[in-house]
Amino acid sequence: MFVCAHPAIDPNVHTPLMLQTVLGLDAARIAAAFLVQPSAMSQRLTRAKAKIRDARVAFELPCAAELPQRLDAVLGAIYAAYGTGWEDVEGADRRRDSLAAEAIALGRLLLQMMPHEPEVKGLLALMLHCAARCAARRSANGKYVPLTEQDTTLWSRPLIEEAEQLLRAAERAGRIGRYQLEAAIQSAHAGRARTGRTDWESIALLYEGLMSHAPGIGALVGRAAAVAEARDAVTAWSLLQMIPAEAVASYQPYWALAAHLLKRMGQTTQSADAYRRAIGLSEDPALRAFLTAQMPAMPPPYPPPQAGEGREGARKQRARWQDRPLRPADRLARTEIARVCSAVRRRSRAAGSPYRAARPGSPASGHPLMRHARCGMPAVPPYRDAPARG
Repeated sequence: MFVCAHPAIDPNVHTPLMLQTVLGLDAARIAAAFLVQPSAMSQRLTRAKAKIRDARVAFELPCAAELPQRLDAVLGAIYAAYGTGWEDVEGADRRRDSLAAEAIALGRLLLQMMPHEPEVKGLLALMLHCAARCAARRSANGKYVPLTEQDTTLWSRPLIEEAEQLLRAAERAGRIGRYQLEAAIQSAHAGRARTGRTDWESIALLYEGLMSHAPGIGALVGRAAAVAEARDAVTAWSLLQMIPAEAVASYQPYWALAAHLLKRMGQTTQSADAYRRAIGLSEDPALRAFLTAQMPAMPPPYPPPQAGEGREGARKQRARWQDRPLRPADRLARTEIARVCSAVRRRSRAAGSPYRAARPGSPASGHPLMRHARCGMPAVPPYRDAPARG
């Protein structure tokens, strides 16, 4: 792994090259860890290998004096490997099944090589804290259990104690770093096993420190989650809004947290949309089932008729629903749907389809699809903002 961090190679490719060459991960899995497109990661690795070949870079083991310069890339590769294995809770992918255990073993080996490096101890403490909770991540029937609801009696005390010892030893070195801060965050979560409560204020402060050392999408989302628990959902939502939309388009934790915050703020429609996005980005069936259960129930397009009112009562209820004050979002959506329907009708007339010249009473008006064309979508009353013929 230290060989892959040769100074002649682009530093941005050091860690991905280790993950592919040493740990055997494919470009798609590496791209997911770095939040980039698989094609972009594949091209990056191909260019790096071509440069190594053309420049005839010698893959030689570095001397002891060169190890600290290459340490960050090695730590990043081990952490990415652990995260990849950590996500596969049920061991469905054989290639990832033992990756988390291998990452911890590499962390222990690295600690033997460089026992005075605090970040090595911080990374190993971080992985051990997470590994201590493995038995509590699923219920007896295989359901997903979020961290705040896990049974702390199922956490491994020996692993937690080992992680705490490593973290204290790293702190004595007086050189704070990213992995020590992340391990401290997990240590604060582990404190719930002793006190029965989670110190969210401390966790939020630790995330602020992490932002100064390693600002990234994961740290930004984690800080917002901690602020939501320590303060309120509105403040946390404002922090989430600071993240560029293109950076989190495929980042599942962002959408899961956004859905939770929007639900707490009473934004039912937006929350449901975010939940669907988070579910679509989840590979774990148990997590998808959990998010589906958390999704808020959407109201019907108009209130159902009361028992005994009959057809006339249903007609009156639909009329009252259509006459309700429209929110700006509803008005915009209805206008957009009406625009799309008009475009569909124009194309249909040009193609000579049954939609052409279809008016009430015309031969084509009985076509089974015309009810969709007239109102924009089935079983929904006509839109107030649509054209008169819509």
